Amino acid sequence: MREIQGARRRRGRTLLVVGMVLLGLFPAVVFGQGSATAVAETSPPPEPPLEVSTIFLVRHAEKATEPKEDPPLTAVGRCRAEALAELLADAGIHRLFSTETRRTLETVRPLAVRLHQEVETRPPADLDGLVRALTRVPGEVELVVGHSNTLGPMIEQLGAPPIAPIADGEYGGIYVVTRVTRGAELLDARVTQLVQPAPYVLDDGSCAP
Repeated sequence: MREIQGARRRRGRTLLVVGMVLLGLFPAVVFGQGSATAVAETSPPPEPPLEVSTIFLVRHAEKATEPKEDPPLTAVGRCRAEALAELLADAGIHRLFSTETRRTLETVRPLAVRLHQEVETRPPADLDGLVRALTRVPGEVELVVGHSNTLGPMIEQLGAPPIAPIADGEYGGIYVVTRVTRGAELLDARVTQLVQPAPYVLDDGSCAP
């Protein structure tokens, strides 16, 4: 008899606790479990890291007047290309880009030889494709050799402020675009212009050191 009465009392206490839980009188227990699940389900994913990309943009060096369709560099232009390679050899450049013309390829070739890198080429009119290639891998350092009428639009497509038009006889400008991105979002882009000194050609056609 006593065992039966004890069992009834234990059963009654159990039913009382269950009833209190269902009525919300033990909110700490229920809320604690529920909140842990909610945090696990609603925590935002970590943000992508900030990436800083550096892109050097230069016009081809001095060109000859003949042939008009695709002229090579002059002796001064070849010396400027050598000086450019000397200047950027330790800049940590990952990729080299150029248009398909002879004068741009001759401008980038000395640096490509120093860095043991291939040059990726694009038609001069394919600015969209070139910008996509330049921004495909964030956080890199790149160089592109273009023309007086392509560098300005390219800089603007990279998100940087516009530059002054490049005169036909103007060489030696080095434009450095710095882009700060987080994932696909462009946070900041700016451009700095450097000026490469004019090269000097010796009487024998070699470049002055």
